[in-house]
Amino acid sequence: MRLSSALVILSLILLSASLSAYLLFRYMDVERDFMLAFGSMGLAIFLAISSGIGIVLFFFKKIRYRGEVFFSTLVDSVRQGAIFAILCIASVAFYALDIFQVSTVGLLASTLIFLELMISSMGEER
Repeated sequence: MRLSSALVILSLILLSASLSAYLLFRYMDVERDFMLAFGSMGLAIFLAISSGIGIVLFFFKKIRYRGEVFFSTLVDSVRQGAIFAILCIASVAFYALDIFQVSTVGLLASTLIFLELMISSMGEER
């Protein structure tokens, strides 16, 4: 798969996930089924954040590496965007469950950072 087609696919995911999150926010009745609303909105927001941050990180890396980017750079950017999306959604879930504190979010963030460092170091060995 070429980089341009992968970027188009990520852009389409970003557009469709953002549109579906807006439509869910606008028209879904939360009082009837809270878990369905929270799950579908979480999935839409996860896809939107991970693809959006992935595209932004890819272009930052493209500027940083002066155009010497490969498909693995895009995969790494999307993975880092997904980790950031997990952090954002977990923070909202902590707030909804009334357990939101700086220490809990900090512990989750440090765990996700160490997970990313472990995954990226495993990729360098190959």
